Amino acid sequence: MHYKPTSHHNHNKRKKVLVHGAYKGDNFGDTLLLLILLKQLSEYDLEIILSNVCEKTYEYCRSFKKVRRLENLLDIHRSDALVYGGGGYFGEQPTNKVRWHMAFVKNHLLLGIYYRILNKPIGMFGVEFGPLTNPFSLFLSKFIFSQSTIICPRNKASLSWLKANAISNNVVQTVDMALGVNKYLPARNPENSSKKEILLHPSFTVNETDEIIGLMKLIKTMDLDKHGYELSLISDRDNEASSQILESWGNALGEKVKSKYLYNNPWELCSIIQNANCIITNKLHTAIVAASFGNRVISLAKHPKNMRFFQDIDRSDLCILLEDFDFIKLSQLLNSLENDTLESITLSEDIIEFIKLSNHLLGDFVFKLY
Repeated sequence: MHYKPTSHHNHNKRKKVLVHGAYKGDNFGDTLLLLILLKQLSEYDLEIILSNVCEKTYEYCRSFKKVRRLENLLDIHRSDALVYGGGGYFGEQPTNKVRWHMAFVKNHLLLGIYYRILNKPIGMFGVEFGPLTNPFSLFLSKFIFSQSTIICPRNKASLSWLKANAISNNVVQTVDMALGVNKYLPARNPENSSKKEILLHPSFTVNETDEIIGLMKLIKTMDLDKHGYELSLISDRDNEASSQILESWGNALGEKVKSKYLYNNPWELCSIIQNANCIITNKLHTAIVAASFGNRVISLAKHPKNMRFFQDIDRSDLCILLEDFDFIKLSQLLNSLENDTLESITLSEDIIEFIKLSNHLLGDFVFKLY
């Protein structure tokens, strides 16, 4: 159910909402989350101002009317509400923690503190929370949480972390917004989906770690012809490093690789994933998009938050953390893929309800501004 401001509100000035997230890096997952959020917010009569957005990410947002980038401090001051969009930025990175916390305070917390002091509505939708081991960051975060209008963590572990830190007011568990991406794309192309395409989406060059070398060797020995599979490489960023990663895998796997997809834009990548049979990936959002379409996934997770997602959909059998690498489990997963017995992902009714709830809560938040 969507709330829309009714006509008797129309004489009021159009409300301004500041949308903030981790949108600086032209990163597929964060950009996709922003675009889904904008699709939902643009159903309402709002002016939307984007904070923390790089030029490249903003290019994808230009198709939305009444959406612009943050220009100055006055924009912050005059906005009626702050929306923290989906992403993992309220949970620290496993490495370089001191630097991460300094950037976290500067990039994400100062804005929330300002709105908290002004006593304006703050909504957090599809956000990852915890861990935050730095007492100062934690204190400032709790200052923002304590007066937020609504907090929607995207997984059970985030919900538990909030409760463990005495934040249970206005907290409603939802899911990652990207899980609802299937409703924004046209139905699967039957010509494409008859192809049995396996997408390999690496975040590391082939020889970066022993685990990655192990993955490459296992893929090299797979008999893809047994069930008519084709192997393709994909990237989720348009930069020099991504091209080098793809090149290193292309060289290592040689003729096994049928196609390479360079990253163009988030919707195109979603469409490529939609029409594939399986994705083998280090990243979270390519896995979530594949799950949204009910595809098969093998996750070699570079970040613990990936495991949180697979636990929530009851498929932790598909996820191996690189820091806790299990070579036997990986070879079993690849073996079942090779033999065409790997089970695809089916989202439970509960998860589907969470996707709807997330839209509903966002509508409710906007409605209360009027």
